Amino acid sequence: MKKILVITEKPSLAKIIKPIVERKWPGDMVTILAAPPYNQQPLLPDGDPIESCFFGDTKYYLGEGMLYTPGTDKFQIVDVSKYDITPFDEVIFAMDPDHSSVMAFKYIIENKFDTEKFLSINAAKLVSWDERSVALAFCNMEPMSKAFQAEINYGEVKRYFDWHWAANSLKTLSPVLTNVNADVEDFVLSKYTLLMLHYIEGNPGKSESALHDAMHGWRLPSGVVTQIGSAASRAEIIGHLIRLDLVDINKDGNRQLLTINETGKRVLDLTSKRMNDPFMPVRIAEWGNEGLSAAAPEIGAYLAAMFNDQIAMNKQLDNKATVRAPI
Repeated sequence: MKKILVITEKPSLAKIIKPIVERKWPGDMVTILAAPPYNQQPLLPDGDPIESCFFGDTKYYLGEGMLYTPGTDKFQIVDVSKYDITPFDEVIFAMDPDHSSVMAFKYIIENKFDTEKFLSINAAKLVSWDERSVALAFCNMEPMSKAFQAEINYGEVKRYFDWHWAANSLKTLSPVLTNVNADVEDFVLSKYTLLMLHYIEGNPGKSESALHDAMHGWRLPSGVVTQIGSAASRAEIIGHLIRLDLVDINKDGNRQLLTINETGKRVLDLTSKRMNDPFMPVRIAEWGNEGLSAAAPEIGAYLAAMFNDQIAMNKQLDNKATVRAPI
């Protein structure tokens, strides 16, 4: 009798998987762990170690997950980061093609084993959630290195880009927010928050729904249509602008229309114009296709030009923000 652990992302998917895997391995003990990747948080450096634009690595916290143990239909809440996966004879990953869940799983495995183990683990790639498709995916499992190689490449690149953006934003953009008296509790400006602030300046009076649509169908100057963020992150991007009080909200019936205010305009005046790059999501996708080892030098040059320009602009500011260790 084998002890099998199936790790997936969504609790709703764990419920779908449970009877299917129990039928597939009737004589074994099958445990299912739902580890939602939105419980991850990047861990930025403590203190003020930022001397140049590029350093360090990415670390993640994993929060609560749901665990279905053999012989029960009830789940229990567990701390995913502390859950011991080493006693299992086999660990399987089951999820749709999504880089966030792949990177969450990568962190779970590498925290206990190593990269080679992660790449060798069998994976069921779920293109649909109906019972027949899920059962077929478990019949056609492949190693992670084959089943999810594209998601691994993109996820590693995006994690690398986002971490270095956040670390440098923490250092170089906090003086901007201090200068305009923005809420310093919310002072890590994300790449797409600034991009959308530029968009709102050029397209005033858009509703939140219209802004979501604009991010979902992000039209480049070349006419190519891509996307900014994910369905889950787009609300946070808009919320970030509102919390920082960089936009005004005017009501039109049941709609809330957003317009950049004087504080938002001041932020754009004080930030590098290099950060208004509408091609940024395309660049990240292209770097994801290249893989991290090939893309890292290009990402480094791109961000160095951007943040070194910001450092030069900051020398003209009177106020300097103190970089505090994140909680």
